[in-house]
Amino acid sequence: MNLKVESPFIKLISLLNEVESIVSSDKIQKMVFILKNEGVPFNEKYKYYPVGPYSSDLQLEVIDLIERNYLITDGNIPQTIKINVQLNLEDDPDISERKELIKFLKNLDIFELEIISTIYYLLDLGYMEENQIKKKIKILKPSLSKKLNSGYTNYEKIKENHFD
Repeated sequence: MNLKVESPFIKLISLLNEVESIVSSDKIQKMVFILKNEGVPFNEKYKYYPVGPYSSDLQLEVIDLIERNYLITDGNIPQTIKINVQLNLEDDPDISERKELIKFLKNLDIFELEIISTIYYLLDLGYMEENQIKKKIKILKPSLSKKLNSGYTNYEKIKENHFD
């Protein structure tokens, strides 16, 4: 099947092509936010919600791509989202340059991604010190305090480009 991908969706489709399948749109939300903070020029705007940074723009794009049959879901909760057809896209340089990071993010659980994306959010607000950031996350996300140290360690791995 030969589908023409419209330009606003190319970067997102390239990302999803790279990960092949992903469990939940929440994980897509976190990955795009982290990649955006690592310099990938996604255009989606984010606001802070109880589940961390969230983009209604991105959610609408995922729904639109499902409705157009670019993406399919398995109907489970949480749902697995997959590329419906392998698209013959030119490699998006922003995505292909970050394949190791994308693989690293894909293998993290949603809670660590939530911590990492919240760290980026807090950095944008001016929190700079590790202790400040951890203290604020404990307030914002007390249920994730057991994952806080591993989440912060994984954030540091991202900053150091050390994905093991």
